[in-house]
Amino acid sequence: MSYRPIWGKPHLVTDWGEEQEEHETHWTALFYDLILVAAVMAISDPFVESEGEEGEVEEMKTSLDFNPDLPEIDSMTVSDAILKFLSILMMWNSLSEIYARFEDESLAGHMAFFFHCYGMACSAAACVEALDDQYIGLGVGIIIARLGLIVMHIRPAIYIPRARVHCALRILQLFVVIVMLSIGLLKGSPETFRQILAAIIVWDLISIPVTVLLKDHRLPVHVATVNDRVQDGILVVFGEAILMLALKSREAKGLRSEYYYEALALSMWLIYSMALHAYHIFPSVEDHALRRSVPAGTTWVFISYTFQVFLLGAAIGLKRIYVLVGAGEHMVDSATKQVLVFGVTGVLLGVVLMRFCHYGMGRHPSKHDPPRVKAIKYFWWISMVLLGGSPCILFATVMDEHSSPILCLSSLSILMGTIVLLEAALSNGVAHVSNQYCTATEKREGCHIQSFTSANNNYLSIPNEVEGEQQRLV
Repeated sequence: MSYRPIWGKPHLVTDWGEEQEEHETHWTALFYDLILVAAVMAISDPFVESEGEEGEVEEMKTSLDFNPDLPEIDSMTVSDAILKFLSILMMWNSLSEIYARFEDESLAGHMAFFFHCYGMACSAAACVEALDDQYIGLGVGIIIARLGLIVMHIRPAIYIPRARVHCALRILQLFVVIVMLSIGLLKGSPETFRQILAAIIVWDLISIPVTVLLKDHRLPVHVATVNDRVQDGILVVFGEAILMLALKSREAKGLRSEYYYEALALSMWLIYSMALHAYHIFPSVEDHALRRSVPAGTTWVFISYTFQVFLLGAAIGLKRIYVLVGAGEHMVDSATKQVLVFGVTGVLLGVVLMRFCHYGMGRHPSKHDPPRVKAIKYFWWISMVLLGGSPCILFATVMDEHSSPILCLSSLSILMGTIVLLEAALSNGVAHVSNQYCTATEKREGCHIQSFTSANNNYLSIPNEVEGEQQRLV
């Protein structure tokens, strides 16, 4: 029988020079992700729930690009959604950084975590309404959540001497945000609050690489934990989209029709194939950009934030299409197609850019690769970039102004199927040619072969056929 200490001491998850062992995702992280699900649902609802009066709807039906089952999308709605989402995501990633550096199982540590969760929940609740109406609730929620993060940094600063400079820097960063938010709330203007919220997001992004200046006081992150949290964030957005599809089935007029279930199959495949593509080439701890160099790691962090925004856009576009499927009679408006297409394009290109931070610039292809392997890898990179931008070509050609929801879904689903199959063929081709090269030349170089195993959700090396020992990916 075990017990939970009331005031135990936190400790580092990993330290410099130590081999980073596998670190299981804590149950509190999964609990915390539920709040992010609620926030994503609250942020995306204004894009799929029409709140106009019946008279307004009838008046706007004369517009060819207006669909009475969907609200209009304007620049203010989009910018407010991005501000809300990034402000929530910054705090979510701040806690993920704490998970990747510190471990605290004491009751005091859990109470600090709950305090932060309460602030996140208040922020998520405020995202339900327009920013003009609920900016005070959002601001107060962010302040509470940031205070919780400060408390969570105070305990490591007290008990871990090496962490004091790092924690002091993070506390200062959080305190500046609280002061800025307090000024914005005291101004009493939604427009001022928007400007300050944008400034806070920029401040948080700038603060990410500042820890490099700490030099000897820098703390390592547990890279596997960072990987897990990024994957969790992807699944949260996709999972919320699936949840919405299931809930919307109650409102569908053609619930028992083949049309409805065809759209459900295409929607599910589109979500699953994007997740499959995002997870296909996920780096090992040694290959991760965070361990490669400071510029590569910082670039990867910035790209991951942008990737999450496009991921939300793709999910919103998919949900808007599904509303039209439920109505059973409308063509897809241009705003819905733009949100969906640009969201999917951003996701695909974001995957390529994040992979480049891990594997580009001399890793894959590398100077040790045999010529045929090098050619396949170059073709791999080029084809993924071109296919990443191809949704925009579909938008300009196949998805005309009279396209139906099924046409939009099927076009993107076929594209994603092509990407998944092509990438599987290319990766297997690299493995096959590399094995042939190793067998024929009895050389170690060029035998960096990878195989995905579900046991540890990571890429491991296949034993070299000649020398019979484990090869680590470069």
